[in-house]
Amino acid sequence: MDNLVVRSAVVLCMMATPLIDFGLYALSSCLTNRRAFTLKMQQRALNDWHGNVLNYILTWYLIYNGLTWDVPGWVDGFKLVAYFFMVDAVFYALHRACHRFVYYAIHQQHHLCKPTGSHCARDSHWLDATLENVSFFTPFFVVSYNAYCAFACLLANGVWASYIHTYPTRIERGSFMVSPYLHWIHHQFGGVSSCNYALYFTVWDRLLGTLNEDSKIAWVRVEHD
Repeated sequence: MDNLVVRSAVVLCMMATPLIDFGLYALSSCLTNRRAFTLKMQQRALNDWHGNVLNYILTWYLIYNGLTWDVPGWVDGFKLVAYFFMVDAVFYALHRACHRFVYYAIHQQHHLCKPTGSHCARDSHWLDATLENVSFFTPFFVVSYNAYCAFACLLANGVWASYIHTYPTRIERGSFMVSPYLHWIHHQFGGVSSCNYALYFTVWDRLLGTLNEDSKIAWVRVEHD
């Protein structure tokens, strides 16, 4: 298919980006936590929809200027893996900075989301959401990415964010990946003395001494469907 045709189709879809964005978020939220899913809880994601305006603008820009539209090859596969490591590094830095400098101003809203669940992934101040979007798009401005791989990465961000905000089904320690249990601990502490800042991997938390695998409240097993 001609690249111009592909881009035109994508642009038509992007005209409805707020609806598509919320729909994909709600879908990922439902898939990761079906038992606790309600439309009323998902409404929180719409309250600060303007926090994703940067997301839409950057996507439109990349469609026409920063992405390639060839069939993905093995090099693109390598870039796809590298994407998540780059995002994790930037996200860790921005997330930790939010806790140190602007926690009570903007980031606290995210931690006030109770009870913790997949719906909390998008319950945040619009400035907070904008900062997160910076980390998600940084790799695309560092390395040239294939458009199909880029969209897959952006979708994965939404699903993963919903997943790690679900109530943990088991205690997980010593893992290479960030788990719902580790992120649940992060939400317990909050403030400037928080921990477990990373999004995908525990590498940066381990290296910089911010990994905490011990909950300060009792973990209660909750049965899920």
